[in-house]
Amino acid sequence: AKRITTFLGFEDEVVMSFVMSQLEENRDGEKVDPLGIQINLTGFLERNTPIFMGELWRLLISAQENFTIDATGKPILGVPTELLEQKKQELEASREQADRIEAALRSRREEAEKEAEAGGGGGVNPPPP
Repeated sequence: AKRITTFLGFEDEVVMSFVMSQLEENRDGEKVDPLGIQINLTGFLERNTPIFMGELWRLLISAQENFTIDATGKPILGVPTELLEQKKQELEASREQADRIEAALRSRREEAEKEAEAGGGGGVNPPPP
């Protein structure tokens, strides 16, 4: 979805839904037709279509390689390694940001406690007599 938005310059649910529908096997058992998808997308993505199709196919192959089998013996669709790595990096960045915020709060709390112990009153003047 992100790449389609990048190539189009805006988010287009119709094109995204079209791509998804093209990737699903139809009721007659007809398989996915990569060339047909590329031809059909050319009207939307223009010169970016081959780039998009190359990226899409790499992700689909990676997902196919990462499938698992459930307890009933049915295959469970895999997730492309690239997307797993991307999510892992996002989670790590989020964790690092949370650690930085926690450290800053801890530092401020320690400073406030030191000021209170020193009788600084936290910068608040006592009321006049």
